Amino acid sequence: MTESLKRWQIIYYTVFSLVVTGFTGFVPAAMAADQIIELAATPANPDVGDAFAVVVNYDVSDGNNTLTGVGGQVFYDTSKVQYDGYSNWFATGQFGAVLNITDSSNLDGDAKTDTYIQITFFDISGNWPNTALPVLLIELNFTMLELGTSINSDIYSTAAGYDPVSNNVTFEAPTTTTTTTNTTSTSTTTSTTTTAAPATTITIPTDTPTSTTTTLGPVTTTPTSTAAPTTTTTMLDNLPPDTPEDDGGSSSGGGSSGCFISSADNRSSAFVTVMIFILSMTGVGCAVTIVRRIR
Repeated sequence: MTESLKRWQIIYYTVFSLVVTGFTGFVPAAMAADQIIELAATPANPDVGDAFAVVVNYDVSDGNNTLTGVGGQVFYDTSKVQYDGYSNWFATGQFGAVLNITDSSNLDGDAKTDTYIQITFFDISGNWPNTALPVLLIELNFTMLELGTSINSDIYSTAAGYDPVSNNVTFEAPTTTTTTTNTTSTSTTTSTTTTAAPATTITIPTDTPTSTTTTLGPVTTTPTSTAAPTTTTTMLDNLPPDTPEDDGGSSSGGGSSGCFISSADNRSSAFVTVMIFILSMTGVGCAVTIVRRIR
């Protein structure tokens, strides 16, 4: 289709809009309602390379389904989405063809879109769409080339006394989050500290007798053998005066009584001899004990 033919079509549809308005007559502003075109993507969040559809639904705010028709346009960015044709075009009131037109005049006010698809419905008797609302007008098929775009809609022609209301669908670009991790190399020195056990103080009650022994050095103890004194006991009982004694040739005279004399060492032998003699003379029996100390 040449650009010249497209221009004639636009002029034709503009005249058509004026004619529709003339047939419907004047409607007071207080009674005005809305003709609505609403876009919806399915699936709602296509990924790059995915095929998806944009359905175009029609509704009227006052529920009037017997009007003269409506003309709508759907704008898109050819660098972001690829138009693959249409399906499910509503049969009643089709007027002309489904047009795919370059948006050289930026009709939707969005500089990013460069092309639009135009659809028109008309019923000269004013009985359109004559079905329950809302109604599916057409389904436009696309392939997603790149995320971060929107598909817009607009109503270029309404029935007399109605205002146009339309919406857009947006496909957000993925959000890229960059996480930077700063790694710091730390040299760790391990110090080992040896701590002596705390001193223990033992307190001895002052009312308890304490015996303290201080040892200045090693002590060597040498056992000492001390021989017990040897005691020699000689009983003299009525010895005749001429009986010699064991120690130093001492002798004692007779007598019927005995006596006991003890001497601690040899130096007393003379004294013992004298005492034996004296006691013998008195008739007393004596026992002589001579103790010799062994040194």
